[in-house]
Amino acid sequence: MYVSDSYLNTISEAGGANVESVALVDGGGNEVTGRKTVPGDFELNYDETGVWRPDADLTFQISGGTTVAGWRAYDDPSAGNELGGADLSEESYDNDGEYTLLADQTGFVHQLQN
Repeated sequence: MYVSDSYLNTISEAGGANVESVALVDGGGNEVTGRKTVPGDFELNYDETGVWRPDADLTFQISGGTTVAGWRAYDDPSAGNELGGADLSEESYDNDGEYTLLADQTGFVHQLQN
């Protein structure tokens, strides 16, 4: 099926409204932190390259014994559906600490999956 660029751009521009929270995950995709929420902890901005980005870096509290391996976006502040995300270089914490997800390296792009 053919889908025009105009249609995909319209979907992409509207897509940010579906993101209500972001969390860090382990290698199995399981949440390892509490969620940062929209609005409240951050807002999403649609940039000139067609990417939705947080308006600020997101700092998460990490418990000792945790490995951070990615981030995921969700359509609800505390439950809901996973909308996507990205894998990160794994970082293991022996002790409690903080992980900062950098806004300029975190983005949501609408694209078709084959």
